[in-house]
Amino acid sequence: MRWCLICLLLFLFTMPAKAQMHRARLMQGINTVSPRDTTLANQMLELAKYCISKPEERVADLDSARQLIRNATLICRQLKYQRGLETAEYLSSRVAIESGDIAQMKVFLPKLSLSDRLYFMRGLSYAYRQSSSRSAQDSALHYAFLAQKTALDNGLFDDANGMNVYIAMCYFSQEDFVTGKQYWLSMTRYAHEKNDPQRVFETIAGLISYLPPSDTSFPTCSDLLDSIIVLGGDSGGHTPWEKYQVAQAHFRKGEIAEAERVLL
Repeated sequence: MRWCLICLLLFLFTMPAKAQMHRARLMQGINTVSPRDTTLANQMLELAKYCISKPEERVADLDSARQLIRNATLICRQLKYQRGLETAEYLSSRVAIESGDIAQMKVFLPKLSLSDRLYFMRGLSYAYRQSSSRSAQDSALHYAFLAQKTALDNGLFDDANGMNVYIAMCYFSQEDFVTGKQYWLSMTRYAHEKNDPQRVFETIAGLISYLPPSDTSFPTCSDLLDSIIVLGGDSGGHTPWEKYQVAQAHFRKGEIAEAERVLL
């Protein structure tokens, strides 16, 4: 956060003297500031980018970004500044996904690059999943599967595998833990095939964190806790995080002495 503020201050105070102005004046638009040139448009877009990308941005930050983008777009259209218009549209797409604006996200989706389309489809799946309505849940699953298929069709196998998280979460939201586990554990198998034991550990630990106490379908939470303990080995894991997960597994199984041994 401190570094972002430093960057913003450097940006604002290293502008050409002719173009220096307070953020509030940039927010007011082209009727109250001058010169109306590409420098001004770029300043507005840079400030909009900061509002979007700042850590823990608030609704007010996204509202500021929208206003800055609108102001910059007016200037770019007047000057026929194509690069600025493209940047404004890109930033508008980022505002849409940051704010969870489903309607706007769907408008931008066909215009995006492959990597951004995958990012947006993940965002749409997540946004729809926040609603409990059946139609929204179906849409969440649709975009999760669509993103996975798009990744597979383009040979992006790691991205396709990662979409199993979103698919599984859709089923978890519907309390279909049997199907959700199947998709989640496909990531575990993928990691095993890639000979990535750390990722195997991470996927199992992640699955445990999402299962409610009421779930008794196979593999049960107890089965998964046993897997974590086995993967941790005698040392309880290679990193502090792994050791903590193994200790938690022992603790949840009532093996307090073993949990203490791992941590100490």
